Amino acid sequence: MRLLVLLIVLTVVGGDCLADDTNPLEGDISAQIESGKLSGQDLANAYFYRASVRLLMQDANAALSDFDQAIAIVPGFAAAHRGRGEALQVLGRGGDAVDALTRGIELGPANDPSGYVLRGGARTAKGDYPEAIADYDKAIALYPKSWQAYSGRGIAKAALNQDDQAINDLDRAIQLDPGTFGETTVDMGKHPLTQEGTPQWSNQTTRVATSTAYYIAEAYLARGKIWFKRERYPQALRDLKQATAKRSRYGEALIYLGLTDLALGKCTEGLNNLTYGGKASNTTQEDLLKAHEPFVRKSECRGVM
Repeated sequence: MRLLVLLIVLTVVGGDCLADDTNPLEGDISAQIESGKLSGQDLANAYFYRASVRLLMQDANAALSDFDQAIAIVPGFAAAHRGRGEALQVLGRGGDAVDALTRGIELGPANDPSGYVLRGGARTAKGDYPEAIADYDKAIALYPKSWQAYSGRGIAKAALNQDDQAINDLDRAIQLDPGTFGETTVDMGKHPLTQEGTPQWSNQTTRVATSTAYYIAEAYLARGKIWFKRERYPQALRDLKQATAKRSRYGEALIYLGLTDLALGKCTEGLNNLTYGGKASNTTQEDLLKAHEPFVRKSECRGVM
């Protein structure tokens, strides 16, 4: 689950910047930081916004450094602690991520479900599934229409082989998926307007309208894997096609789509999807077939592999 702040920054920066190594907003914020004219909360805000941009641009180390700077200036900056947790999770430091997100929850509004959703994701990544489920339970109690929480809880329950409960949660997540994160006014606080003279900042709100497709793909994959395990291949095929349509180069989904194709006797499609999934996951088709050898031996396509 991605931090809401990243969705806000995406709206401000614009999607075209994702393809670039740098973007104008990062440069503007850096100029304000380096001007020496900011202090206190204004300076912490500047580090926070630059960290958010850098995390969006997949520079987690630089983002972490900026979140640390923001927290050093304003130790009670709840959003910066949550951002720090997100950066730590990207860097594979799961235990530290949980600690940072816990601090963000402690400092943040008591009725905010987002911290629990984020910490549930960090705990799932660590394999701490019961603790993750407890976090998702809290998020759902605070906001019963949280599709992110239902999706995360379903994924965690699937990992514990609680398949019936997992399907119920994943069904609910898909039903609640609004299609975008948008149509919500978010208070962005202060934002730099100029690089020259006395720093000028604008109190802004923005309408976030980022697609949920990348994230809801995880729910389709998790449900598709359950159908695959139960040998209900037509249902698996539908879900896995949804997962790969909503997230490009989704390696695990492509792999399971390929295996499902093989189970249905669609040999060429299956081998092609295994190849694509292997490339996205840095795994060869041969290694994938070996990893699933018992299944492959039963496949109608075994003679062409």
